[in-house]
Amino acid sequence: QQDSMQEGGKFLRVVSLQPSATEILALIGGAHLLVGRSHECDFPSDLNGVPIVTSSSLTFHSSGQVDTEVREAMQSGKVDE
Repeated sequence: QQDSMQEGGKFLRVVSLQPSATEILALIGGAHLLVGRSHECDFPSDLNGVPIVTSSSLTFHSSGQVDTEVREAMQSGKVDE
């Protein structure tokens, strides 16, 4: 862990909302900077203690279901176009 990771006298903190970015950050030794992650960021497993800062209101099992749920959410005003 590098406690000297500073920018302008402030410690760097990272919130990752993309699983691949979370994995890359951990791979290059920056996992200690992670202070938040999306509900989809589940690898590497040693980051499970990092708070999850997003969630999904959609439940689906196929791309067709994704399309249907997104269209319904947009029509009901739950999501902006």
